[in-house]
Amino acid sequence: MAEKERFVIFAHSGSYDRLYQVATLALTASVMEKEVYIFLFFSAFKKFTSGEMDKIDVSHDFGIPLEDFKKILTEKKIPSISNMIRDAKKIGDVKIIACSAQLVLMNVKEAGLGEFIDDIWGLPTILNTIKGAETKIFI
Repeated sequence: MAEKERFVIFAHSGSYDRLYQVATLALTASVMEKEVYIFLFFSAFKKFTSGEMDKIDVSHDFGIPLEDFKKILTEKKIPSISNMIRDAKKIGDVKIIACSAQLVLMNVKEAGLGEFIDDIWGLPTILNTIKGAETKIFI
């Protein structure tokens, strides 16, 4: 049996618009039967561990007023980030990994990682895992 293609997302930003992109890419790649790795850093890590993944805030360069964006999400019944991540994990092989340095930098205890994070890895393990990945995206 052939090895699955690896789809890697380095999630750095924690704004809703960017985490939404992480979730849609992970969900789509899982449907396409790719092995998906989401590596969490800085504000993306903080959103995943704080329980605020679905808090609607947008990056400064988003281009749509926040209230208009919230209205679109409601009117179009757009699924939440957490629901898309849950669906991606149910459908396929999706692993969400926290960089071990983030626990120290963000003062988060391992017990406080929340429901979504599958493991904690150091950079050497992360770099070895992404070798040969067909897709690597930084968000």
